[in-house]
Amino acid sequence: MENNVEKYKAEQEERIQRSKIYGDGTTPIPHGILEILFIDSETGKITKHTGKEQTSGRILILLPFRTPRNLSKYAAYTQPSEWKLKFNRGMMVNTVIEDGYIKKLIPSYKFMPASQVIDPASFEVPNELLEKISEVFNEIDHSVQEVPVGFENLDKVPF
Repeated sequence: MENNVEKYKAEQEERIQRSKIYGDGTTPIPHGILEILFIDSETGKITKHTGKEQTSGRILILLPFRTPRNLSKYAAYTQPSEWKLKFNRGMMVNTVIEDGYIKKLIPSYKFMPASQVIDPASFEVPNELLEKISEVFNEIDHSVQEVPVGFENLDKVPF
């Protein structure tokens, strides 16, 4: 058991050392929240945040990069447990960093919309509908090839 814990800690340290280091400003790409922890203010014990904690404390949100303020640990954002938590584990966020501290988390959907998953079955169009669509396009095509309104009396159409 202890061997597994040591192995996990060594792998964690290796992942931290490979992570990016961001300076001040807003992170250019969104990152997923690694973990949300709860720090009990009375005992100092750190546990996973469940939202059902009975004591006061702080919520610690771990992010998969580092800042110059602390190069040996993942960057973290904290807030009092009394505040409403707007984030969950795995949620993609951009961060605002000032003086090596994370000052604000911004949900990434405020920057860019999520792409929709397209089902290949949705591409299959019945033949009847394709025929109707082609008829409509043929009608539009004929009217476009005619001389535009206002240029009927000209010898050369400028288009």
